[in-house]
Amino acid sequence: FAHVGFLGGVVTANVAREFEIPFFITEHDFWDIESCATNAHRKRHYTAAIKGISGWIAVANRMHKSMKDIFPEAPVVTIHNGAEIIPNALKANPRPNSLMDRQVVLCTSFFYKRKNVPLLIRAFDSVAEQHPNARLLVIGDGGGDDKTAVLAALGTAIHRSQIVWLGALSHNEVLQYMVWCDVFANIGINEPFATVFS
Repeated sequence: FAHVGFLGGVVTANVAREFEIPFFITEHDFWDIESCATNAHRKRHYTAAIKGISGWIAVANRMHKSMKDIFPEAPVVTIHNGAEIIPNALKANPRPNSLMDRQVVLCTSFFYKRKNVPLLIRAFDSVAEQHPNARLLVIGDGGGDDKTAVLAALGTAIHRSQIVWLGALSHNEVLQYMVWCDVFANIGINEPFATVFS
């Protein structure tokens, strides 16, 4: 049984076919699939990768529909992503002093344009004066095509003291901040499944 993401999918698929191993590919991006309708080169690439596939996994119904519309013979199945339950030990941890008596708004995200992190920063900054106890915490390592815009929004924020960029954190650290927050903010405009909400 082989399960691979699409990157390198053609090579892995060829090996799986050669050894007659069942294989599955999971898709996570609408654009990659939907662009096959207008991009012949990309469609050829996908056609080669999914040849003889045991199952092509979509993480959302919209993605499933696009896959079947463009590749009607493909064995497409939707499997919605899930998330583990937050450990009770994290729920028992008190907030650190820096967050005591604060209204905590949390964003955890890659810095992709579709995630709209600069807009969130500007929106928070525009109301921060009326909410001096509010803090916007941004978790993310800065990876993505919108990093420059995110850093610019942070750098020009008038109420910068109320906005904290925490950088990259471990999975458990992210879960801990989720426990501590009052509001979870993710204003992305195009999410395949929105795993972060799970």
